[in-house]
Amino acid sequence: MKKVFSTVLIMFLVVVISTFPTITKKNVIRTNFEIEKQALPGATLYLLNQDDYLVEVEVILPENDKIQSIFDYLKIENKVNQKWKGYIPKEVKIEDYQLKNGLLEIHFSEEAKEIKKEYLSGIVESYLKQEGIEKVEIFIKEEKMQTIPSINLMRENPNRVNLEKMVLFYVEDITNNHLVPVTKYIETNQDKIEKILEELKANPPSHLISYVNENLKLKDYQIENDILILDFNHNLIEDPEKKEWLLEEIAYSMMKNLEVNAVLFQVEGKQEALILNK
Repeated sequence: MKKVFSTVLIMFLVVVISTFPTITKKNVIRTNFEIEKQALPGATLYLLNQDDYLVEVEVILPENDKIQSIFDYLKIENKVNQKWKGYIPKEVKIEDYQLKNGLLEIHFSEEAKEIKKEYLSGIVESYLKQEGIEKVEIFIKEEKMQTIPSINLMRENPNRVNLEKMVLFYVEDITNNHLVPVTKYIETNQDKIEKILEELKANPPSHLISYVNENLKLKDYQIENDILILDFNHNLIEDPEKKEWLLEEIAYSMMKNLEVNAVLFQVEGKQEALILNK
C-alpha cells in the first residue's frame, strides 16, 4: 500500500490530532529513509541482504528513464556494497514498457525465466515504491506472470484453512537497523491489531530482530480520520535508544495491513509519537 502525502495533508492530520483531548504534545517520528529523501534525490528499492531477505534500501537514481535505472540497480552484477546485492540475472533485458494511468506494464526478455520466483516480488515492490506507479504487471516476452509470490513469504501452515496473509516489519539487525517486510499466514478469526502485536512479540524470523517486548499491553485503540490511535501501558518503550525502530515496527506493520495512513502512539492516554505512512 503506497500513499503519497502532500504538505497540505500532513498539516490536516496534525490539525485533526490536535483536537484529541488526551494529547499534550506533538512528535513526528520520521525514518532514516524519509530524512535522506529530503536531502538527496533518490528512490527506495528492494535489494537482498546477506541472509537473502528483500530489504528496503534508499539509493540515488538518475532522473532520466527511472524505469530502466531501477532495473539496472536490481541486476546481480550490481553489488551496492557488502550488505546488499541485486538478483536479476545480467542477461535479462527490458524489451518494452509502458506506464499509463498508474499501471506499469514491463516486458522482460526470455532470460527472465531464470529469476528466482521469490525475488519477483522485489521487482514489483521496487516499482510500486515510485511516485505515479500504483500497479505493476510483469511479462516475459508476451506471457504475463499470473502469480507473484508475496514478499519474504514465511511458509508456515500454508495448507490450513481460515488463513490470510499479513505483512509484518522486523528490524534487519542491531547495526543496520533497516526494516524488513515479512509475509506470514494468520488466522482470519483473530483481531488483526491484536494479532500484529502478538506476532511482533513472538520470536522473529531467523536473522531478524523485534524490539516489541512481551510485557507490552494494548489498553485501547480506535480509528479516526484514517489515523489509528494506539494507547499502550508504560511498557511501550523500555529502551529509549530503540524507540524509533520499535515504533516503526509497529506503525508500518499496522499501516501495511489496515486502511490507515498514520499511527498515533499514546502511553496511558498521553501522546508519544505520530508516524505517517512513507
